[in-house]
Amino acid sequence: MERIRLPTLIAGLSAATFLVVGLAVARACEGPAAVVQPVAFDHSLHVGDVQLECAACHGSAGTNRHAGLPSIRVCAQCHSGPSDRPELAKVSGYAARGEQIPFVQVNRYPGHVYFSHRVHVSLAEMSCGECHVDVARMPRPYSRPDASMQSMEDCMSCHTQYGATLECLACHQ
Repeated sequence: MERIRLPTLIAGLSAATFLVVGLAVARACEGPAAVVQPVAFDHSLHVGDVQLECAACHGSAGTNRHAGLPSIRVCAQCHSGPSDRPELAKVSGYAARGEQIPFVQVNRYPGHVYFSHRVHVSLAEMSCGECHVDVARMPRPYSRPDASMQSMEDCMSCHTQYGATLECLACHQ
């Protein structure tokens, strides 16, 4: 079977086909499509202006592998009444119905990577901002994976800086 060289293949494409293929490749390189979160949660307001600690909403970060999300009861402590602001009205609606806000998880490590918030927050005493660098300034929740949390090089650099283990099996299982 004769191999077709890439320049020969490209030269044989029509302009329209070339454009479609180019767009498809570009989209594939962007990563997963952005998701629409049910509520435009403003971290910059809650962390910056109101000065809530991360653990106020992500209380299980210090005790569990996953940081978790707050129950609607936590949100309802401040956001239970009617509001003329659309995002607050959404939160009040979820609270009135007793429904959890169905946020879509977008930051996810591959199945062979083990990451524990408890190990990093409680045992290593790291601040959330060391990995979630810009989250305190985010006016909207993540709609795509945060590239700064997807790099093995970043993890290795941090482990080296803090003298943490570089053993493969500590993170890869």
